[in-house]
Amino acid sequence: MCVETRMMMAMKTATGMKIPTLLECVVFCIVYRLPDGSEIEVGQERFQCTETLFSRNVKRSSLGLQSTADTLIISELVHEALGQATQDIRQVLFENIVCSGGNTMLKGFDDRLKREMDANAPENSGWKTRVFGLVDRKLSCWIGGSIMASLSHMDQLWITKQQYEEVGPSLIAERSNNF
Repeated sequence: MCVETRMMMAMKTATGMKIPTLLECVVFCIVYRLPDGSEIEVGQERFQCTETLFSRNVKRSSLGLQSTADTLIISELVHEALGQATQDIRQVLFENIVCSGGNTMLKGFDDRLKREMDANAPENSGWKTRVFGLVDRKLSCWIGGSIMASLSHMDQLWITKQQYEEVGPSLIAERSNNF
């Protein structure tokens, strides 16, 4: 049982409050086995670190993070990106949000992002937000890059080491603009 659970049980016993059930203790604290074989108990930290993605109300300084007035939460970043799309495809993008990458593998990430996006949907638009969490999302970026690299028309975009050394970083921008 983790320290937080023991403290919570002691406080509730001393004050006559209901002692948490075993299920409540298990949900609150989880024991993780590390690669070296040692074990750690994690309680509220599981929620604190992920909550910073969705809420400004989290004390970021206690987590070693800086917070500024222009710090955006994940739903605002997605909404801002969708807002930069042309009007004719904005609804299609809004209704087909695909999550990929390590942080999106957090338990409940897709559902939480959907709720946040629904709350920020344009009023009276009738748009139905759909958030997709792909099974292989941890590797989606690599898979997408692999597919792009295997396309025949990508050959013209390859840059050799010699070309890069001759022209420099501006060659990347030049080739990207031609794509």
